[in-house]
Amino acid sequence: MSDQEDIFALLRTTGTTRKPHFMIVEGEPRSKARPRFSGTGRVYNDKKQRDHEKGLQWAMKVECRKPFRSNVAIACIFYRSTKHRIDLDNLLKQIFDAANNIFWLDDMQVTACCALLRMDVETPRTLIAIGEHHEGLDRGNSFRTTCAQCKKIFIWRKYRSIADRRFCSRTCKWHYGQTVLRAPANCLFCHSPFIRKHLAQKLCSNSCRIEWMVADKKRRAHPKSFCQCCGKPVSRPEYRRCRDCWRDGKKEYAGNGVVYADDRQVVEAHVKRAIGDRDELRVKIWPVA
Repeated sequence: MSDQEDIFALLRTTGTTRKPHFMIVEGEPRSKARPRFSGTGRVYNDKKQRDHEKGLQWAMKVECRKPFRSNVAIACIFYRSTKHRIDLDNLLKQIFDAANNIFWLDDMQVTACCALLRMDVETPRTLIAIGEHHEGLDRGNSFRTTCAQCKKIFIWRKYRSIADRRFCSRTCKWHYGQTVLRAPANCLFCHSPFIRKHLAQKLCSNSCRIEWMVADKKRRAHPKSFCQCCGKPVSRPEYRRCRDCWRDGKKEYAGNGVVYADDRQVVEAHVKRAIGDRDELRVKIWPVA
C-alpha cells in the first residue's frame, strides 16, 4: 500500500469521504517545543523550532491556497528514524500551530483527528491528509458575524479584539462611534441626559463622578460587627470577640447567652443539669480575635 492510500484509509475512519488534501513533509518529525525564557525574562522560541515550523508552513501553502471555513478532519502518520522518547500530542501540536490561517482559520475547527507513529530508519517523513468534516457542531461559523454598522456578514480575524470583531472595517467602527456619541445618554448618578465625549463616559460631570465614587465606596464597605460578649464593635467583620474579651478568655454560653470567664465556671454552674441533658454543656467557642 502506498503512502497516499495508507493516509487516506486512516482519514476515512473519521467519516471524511470527499477527496482531501495530501502532502508529504520530508525529514525527521519534530514535536512542539515549549517556549524558553532569557535572562531578562523575555519569552522566545528555539531557532530550530522556528525553522521547522516555517518549513511546514511553506509546504502547506503549496498544497492549500485557501483555508477551510467549516469543520476539518486531519490524519497524520509520523515516520521516525530513532526510538527516542517523543509525545504524539506534541507532534500534532506542531502541525496544528503551523496550519493556522493555511488549512483553517483556527485549530478549533478540527473536530476529528487520527495519528500514527511508525519507524522508518532510512526515510523519516510526515504524511498529512486534511479534509472537510461534516459531523458535530459547525465550528467554522464561529468566525462569521454581522457588522454592527453596515449589517454585512464578514469573517473576523483570529487575533482581533472583541470590540473590533463587531465591525467589518475601521470605517464602520468610526461611523458607529460617531452615531453613538451623537445620541444622548442618561447619567448613571443623577439620571439627567447628556452628550458623551467618548464612548466609555457614563457620568455627566466631575461632581457626579465624585459623589458616585463616595456612594460606591459606602455601598461596598463591610457591615460593622460587634463583640458577642460585651457588645463593643470589633475591628474586622469575621471577629466575634473584642480584644479585651479575648484577652480575658471570656466565652458565651450557647444555652441562654450568659457570659463566663472560663470553661470551669460553665462546668460548675451546670454539672447537675448535664446529667439529665448533655446539650446544656455546649459552649460556643469563637475564633481568636
